[in-house]
Amino acid sequence: MLMLRDQVMACAIALAIHPTTLIARADRQSYQVHVPTRASVQAPPVAASARLPEGAGQVRLPEQNWSVASNSQSGATVRLVADHSFQNLEDPSICRDARMDLRIITQSCSGNWIGTRPRASTDHEAAGGTTFVEAQSSKPGSAAIGLVVTFEQTDSAFTPAGCYELTVTGTIVAN
Repeated sequence: MLMLRDQVMACAIALAIHPTTLIARADRQSYQVHVPTRASVQAPPVAASARLPEGAGQVRLPEQNWSVASNSQSGATVRLVADHSFQNLEDPSICRDARMDLRIITQSCSGNWIGTRPRASTDHEAAGGTTFVEAQSSKPGSAAIGLVVTFEQTDSAFTPAGCYELTVTGTIVAN
């Protein structure tokens, strides 16, 4: 029995003289959030309209504000496309040309929006008579874009009466 007691004491003395070294261990974990590219274009909520004054060759419709935004690091391109020239709703074969003028009204400081094709006109005698205006940003950001559409003709005395319409469609893509 003495022997077992001596062995236990020897182990205790050995541990006291040579303590076990504890090894510190570390580990780590990364946390990531993926933010997908987003882009949006929003048309004004109501149709723009105007009346052609007697004897006038053209009428400028009120400026309409389009909202655009993109979080793409390389910016975005927005295109506002007229689907055709102004067409008489009663007889779509009767057309008149349209001019579109785009301007940047306001923008977030980071977007750097510019009008890359700020003016364009339809040609109702050409196939389709479509046209577009365009703006572009070089960084993420938002903007309010003003669009003025003008009904153009040479002489209102020879323009058949009726309501003329065209539709503008906005698209936006990341650069």
